[in-house]
Amino acid sequence: FLPAMLENGGGSIINMASVVSSTIAAPNRFVYGVTKAGVIGLTKAIAADFVTKGIRCNAICPGTIESPSLNDRMRATGDYEAARKAFIARQPMGRMATAEEIAMLVVYYGFILLVAFNKEFLATKLGAGVMTMGMPVGLGVIVFTIVITAIYVRRANSEYDDLTDAI
Repeated sequence: FLPAMLENGGGSIINMASVVSSTIAAPNRFVYGVTKAGVIGLTKAIAADFVTKGIRCNAICPGTIESPSLNDRMRATGDYEAARKAFIARQPMGRMATAEEIAMLVVYYGFILLVAFNKEFLATKLGAGVMTMGMPVGLGVIVFTIVITAIYVRRANSEYDDLTDAI
């Protein structure tokens, strides 16, 4: 991607790292931690090397994300509920993040970077009329936000209905 970004005069890279990296360590996760620390190092190096050429490079470093592989690891401990409670206990927000939240972060952050640093791209005309690239991109962000919010609300409602009824 870098050659194309250099040819086009700039761009934005958003890498996925983790807090389990050079930030903190987690038991039995040394290979994962080393690779995510490598992503952070790569991100910093690209950012430093290419900032003068209009290329920004950032990393998102979330905490624990609820995922099928995490559920498999928690089941493998032999006590799924205890493992889940332990994962949740170490999260500052008191719960695990979801893939939907991270996806929304990437889309929103990418759009803000476009608005802030590449207005020319958004102003690119599509055809002979008044339509610019910013219109479908902005509409895409809005539609994506509505869809991801609907998924998130449906999930939250299904997970918290019993708690709500109990209250």
